[in-house]
Formats: sequence, structure tokens, C-alpha cells
Amino acid sequence: MIDVFVNSECEMDEYFEENIQNKAHQIIYSNLYRKFKELEQNKAQFKDMSENTYKDAIDKYRD
Repeated sequence: MIDVFVNSECEMDEYFEENIQNKAHQIIYSNLYRKFKELEQNKAQFKDMSENTYKDAIDKYRD
């Protein structure tokens, strides 16, 4: 689902308004899309942070 939202070529807000009739669904999908975009933009930072958080444990049990 993330790949579909993030790699889409169309403007998603317009897509939701044109193709999804239920207003509640429009709001839900629009908010999910924004969250997925935010996650994509912060992916490298999140990966680095998670690796640093568990670095000691990974190093300890790697040997």
C-alpha cells in the first residue's frame, strides 16, 4: 500500500476526490497518504536512528 501511494504519478488529493465518493474514505486515504509520504521522506533518518539504538545489542550478539 505504501508503494502504491508513494510511487504514484498523479496528485493523490485530486485522485481521492474524483474516485472515492465517500467523504470519510477520502479523509482517511488522504491522511494515510500524507503519513506515508512523511515516512518516505524520513526513511533514511529512521533507519539510522534504529540502527544506532540497537547497535550495541547487534554487535554483542553478532560474535
